[in-house]
Amino acid sequence: MAPLFSLVLFWATCGDLFSYHDASNKRVLVIHSYYQGYKWTDDENAGIESVLKDVVGTGNLHIEYMDTKKVFGDLYSQRLYEVYKLKYHNFKFDIIIATDNNAFDFMRKYRDELFPGVPVVFCGVNYFQEVDLRKLKLFTGVNEENDFKACIDLILKLHPGTRKIMFINEWTTTGQRVHKAFVEAMRRFEPRIKFSLYENVRIEEILDALHALPPDSAVLYTSFSRDNAGRLFAYNESIFLVTQNSKGPVYTTMEFNLGYGRGGGLIVTGYDQGEMAGKMAIRILQGEGPASIPVMTDSPNILYSITSNCGFTGFPRGTCLKTA
Repeated sequence: MAPLFSLVLFWATCGDLFSYHDASNKRVLVIHSYYQGYKWTDDENAGIESVLKDVVGTGNLHIEYMDTKKVFGDLYSQRLYEVYKLKYHNFKFDIIIATDNNAFDFMRKYRDELFPGVPVVFCGVNYFQEVDLRKLKLFTGVNEENDFKACIDLILKLHPGTRKIMFINEWTTTGQRVHKAFVEAMRRFEPRIKFSLYENVRIEEILDALHALPPDSAVLYTSFSRDNAGRLFAYNESIFLVTQNSKGPVYTTMEFNLGYGRGGGLIVTGYDQGEMAGKMAIRILQGEGPASIPVMTDSPNILYSITSNCGFTGFPRGTCLKTA
């Protein structure tokens, strides 16, 4: 019996080794919508690498940054297409991971020309709809949604005297989808709560409004990477300006803002988005068809409880208690 058991164990072990060896020869292309150093993107990349790096190897993990927080438009997308066509014409990728809406849209438009037949896993795509994949094959991924209702409920619970909420949001491809979701959520609270939306505006308009906030006000901030004068702001620069100039409490639905202003609720995290996409990619690399892996429509958000120092500028991150 011992030799038979050893033989079975040998074949089982070899099967695992062969599976790992096969995966280690797979090439993965990660296309990020934004830039290295933008914390949301860095967190997504960390989540992806946490799953894939040890499986496919560092040399087989190719990473591109589209940098569309700073440069965008049809002409820019066309130039990126030309660069990637030149750069990767001799490469055969086994899977592509596209993070956030611009990379997702780029792959929807150019995948069949640049990388025909290569499966695409996306993450960080705001408010995904099935129509987004109409006539497209070999796509799956992870939806991203801000739970604005939960965040507004939290504000009103912690500040029951709140009668006005100032909403700050960037007017980008992602920001416009976020806008639609926020408008749907705020209608549930009107006319009891008055909302003011600051999106496609100059930064000075935002700061003036923050200075003038009445005592019964709160702020809900998502992201603000550029104003309508074309000025660019790093993620930590804009949230710092908001929290330093606001006369009311500042809340957020994005985890990477928690260290700069008070926040809580169901928080969206880049790491979880990237990790989930990485896990889907592994399944496909192991032979599972993308069509058999449904899009994860329930955004993997995390509930953060508020502590006395949660997220206030000057306090270390980690004062918010993450709960399951």
